[in-house]
Amino acid sequence: MAKSSGNAFFPSVMIFLVVTLNLADRQIINILAQDIKVDLGLSDAQLGLLTGSAFGVIYVIAGIPIARLADRADRPRLIAAMLAIWSLCTIACGAAGGFIALFLARMGVGAGEGGAQPTCTSYIRDLHPTRATSALAVMMAGHPFGSFLGFMVGGAIAQHWGWRSAFVLAGLPGLLVALLIAFGIREPRPSSPQAGQRGLWRRDMKRLLRNPSLPLLMVLCSASLLIIYSGSAWFPAYFIRVHRFTTGEIGAYAAVAVGVGGGAGTLAGILCDRFRERLVSAEIKFLILAFAGLLPCTLWTLLAPSAASALAGLLAFNLFAYACLAPTTRLIQDAVEPHERALAFAICGGVGILFSLGIGVPVTGWIADRLAPSYGLASIRYAAAIVMTAAALAGLLGSIALKRQVESAGRSTGGTD
Repeated sequence: MAKSSGNAFFPSVMIFLVVTLNLADRQIINILAQDIKVDLGLSDAQLGLLTGSAFGVIYVIAGIPIARLADRADRPRLIAAMLAIWSLCTIACGAAGGFIALFLARMGVGAGEGGAQPTCTSYIRDLHPTRATSALAVMMAGHPFGSFLGFMVGGAIAQHWGWRSAFVLAGLPGLLVALLIAFGIREPRPSSPQAGQRGLWRRDMKRLLRNPSLPLLMVLCSASLLIIYSGSAWFPAYFIRVHRFTTGEIGAYAAVAVGVGGGAGTLAGILCDRFRERLVSAEIKFLILAFAGLLPCTLWTLLAPSAASALAGLLAFNLFAYACLAPTTRLIQDAVEPHERALAFAICGGVGILFSLGIGVPVTGWIADRLAPSYGLASIRYAAAIVMTAAALAGLLGSIALKRQVESAGRSTGGTD
């Protein structure tokens, strides 16, 4: 296993780039959504399907079997192949002539990205076994950085050359990075003793689903992803419709909010390792704090009377939203055996993607359509507030329940953690 920083540095950089491109290609449609809606004549419900369900459902379908493969196969080559697939499909989004074609291209992006996150988290954990939460936090910083690039670059390109060009230019870097990974980094673990076995799919799934912590971890994953993805999908449209921003303006402002606020929130996961000796169940307590902060920050952003106040709320919102990622990932990995980490993350993440992109984002659009006769363009602010505050409350209650479960297990075994 690669334990030295010298051996781990280049692979870690490559994985950070994968996560960055993963989020940039996933999120770029959100800053382009209003332009796509106008150009193709779509409803908010159709827009929700494009930004959510088209990606989310196939992401889940593809993600779990790929993650099971990742627990046994050569992960760098698997990551490179998936990166190439979703990059090509991102480029294809720019050539879509209508709703159906764009829907299918987004499905291709979801299929390519489906197993990337579980595979990357499993790979990073093996590269940095002694400071896992810190390493995961640095890797997860690719989430806000990728969203930053998607919003900033996507918005700027769309402002000057249109939304189609933004998709094409977003997909090209991934092809180069895929080549660097395929030929430049190696698998750090020895061959798995189960690598050649077959027929383990149902057994692995049943064993993991019997884990008493997994249902609560699914709730936490679903809540955090729903908040992040609903915000990414609908905040740009909200600022354009309610506060009269242009696509380029909100692209720049949202990029700074997610880059600065989200980056700081993600790296806060490093504090879990710093305080581990003094703070029992550090990850769970950080999650309670993050979800508690999300409740007021979500309402602040969406119900603020002025654009300046809403932008300040957006910065705070991203700080707390992205602080959930690394602790949740570490908790999922700690709940299972090392050779099950990718699959466990895929299961929890798949459920989270299904509820967030597959259900939460399109339902928000559907609610906005229903409220539009009464509230007009402002309907999106109330629809997003309903869905996202419900998710934050679910995350807070789920974190508290997990803390009690861990404490109860500690008492029953005579331990404290």
